[in-house]
Amino acid sequence: MILHVGLVKTTFRLIVALLATMITVMCAATPLHHHGRHQACLRYAYPNGKVPKSEVKFDLAFDRVNADGESFSCGPSIAAFQARRALESFRYGVLYYDQARFDEAVRYPLKVRIQKTLNSKPKIIFVHNFGEWSTLQKSYMGKRQTEGIACAWLGNVTVKSGYHSPGFFLMYGLVWFQRKGDGATVSVTSIILAPITAEMLKESCFPRNSGDQE
Repeated sequence: MILHVGLVKTTFRLIVALLATMITVMCAATPLHHHGRHQACLRYAYPNGKVPKSEVKFDLAFDRVNADGESFSCGPSIAAFQARRALESFRYGVLYYDQARFDEAVRYPLKVRIQKTLNSKPKIIFVHNFGEWSTLQKSYMGKRQTEGIACAWLGNVTVKSGYHSPGFFLMYGLVWFQRKGDGATVSVTSIILAPITAEMLKESCFPRNSGDQE
């Protein structure tokens, strides 16, 4: 009887150990998902595939929170956390003329196109510092474009992948954000200063197909 009980206990321990091993292997082989529906590619969004543990939760939760529900990490290889940091720094820099935050967000020399309309031929200027940018902003950035930047968050940007200018943008491409080289940093690389309509502003702030967290 004692031998039988010992055998049962030993068998039970072996089954538990086997199940634990199977669960561990399955978890290791399971790709990262956004709310269990979409695969995230965070290993492509960070140098050498090293994902900071402190940012994983945010990166997974917001990987497809944007106007079209596209993946930040699988498309332009951008981590949602890095996209948020660049976007928020840019917003503060523009709205409050905050040089430190603006310099954090942009990549100099910054290419700025000045247009009378969105379809007109642009005047191209390369900005090398915050002082040069401030002059252009005060002279050419209209109220609606400023409002479009004020309402911007990850949920209403448009994500683009592919070989031609991968990244994300605000307001029909008026502000472009892209990943910087092989690092994880995201920066503003191009700005168009042009008037936009009230309808364009509304659509930019509240896109019809905006991604969500549900």
